Amino acid sequence: AVLVDQHTPDVKVWLKPGPGVFQITYARGSKYEPDFLVEMASEMLICEVKAANELQDPIVKAKAEAARTWIGAANAIAKEQGRKTWRYALIPHDAITTNATLEGLLNVHCLPALPQ
Repeated sequence: AVLVDQHTPDVKVWLKPGPGVFQITYARGSKYEPDFLVEMASEMLICEVKAANELQDPIVKAKAEAARTWIGAANAIAKEQGRKTWRYALIPHDAITTNATLEGLLNVHCLPALPQ
């Protein structure tokens, strides 16, 4: 959150969704709220920060796959309606350093949308 606030002039608004505000369904109907939603000048972001040693955890992977599927669907609708597209970033905690930027993290840690 501090990184987004301090180093990213293209950020219009960001939020940490509260319970039930923004949910993505994964694995047998389980739901999760991403860590951060960010509206940039030209796109929308879902940013998930995880401990580096948890990135291969099956639940983390299931959530990431569900988010990538969600952004695939959201981007199809965005294209039809002329809205901003979405990207999903799964960021290891140790990549967030004092000299990191949101743009740099996105360049390395964004995962592609899954096709519909």
